[in-house]
Amino acid sequence: MRFLFKWFTRKRKRVHLELDVGSVLEAFDASAGHQILDVRTEKEMDRDRISDNQIEIDLFQPEFMEMVNQLDRSKVYFIYCRSGSRSATACKAMIDLGFDKVNNIAGGIVKWRSVHGPRKL
Repeated sequence: MRFLFKWFTRKRKRVHLELDVGSVLEAFDASAGHQILDVRTEKEMDRDRISDNQIEIDLFQPEFMEMVNQLDRSKVYFIYCRSGSRSATACKAMIDLGFDKVNNIAGGIVKWRSVHGPRKL
């Protein structure tokens, strides 16, 4: 497994895992009960997406935290945005809400397309 492990710690607690786009497919296939979460704007989502079966919650929506709080905490989440910054913020927010299986797709959809082209999960 070629994971880019970048652990963010707070009080010795794992917060989230950064996955390089080359490792996402393997990690996705290895996890049961997984879900893709796109935190980009609606306009960005309309242009392109990594999965046709993803959850879409714009990080900039005022009700973002409320909507995320309704998600199933037992699932493994693979979160992405355009470049990885907003999805990292979303990962941290989800951890604060009690989620413990969150993975940021480092580099976002820009990096995904440069490595995988039009391939979807």
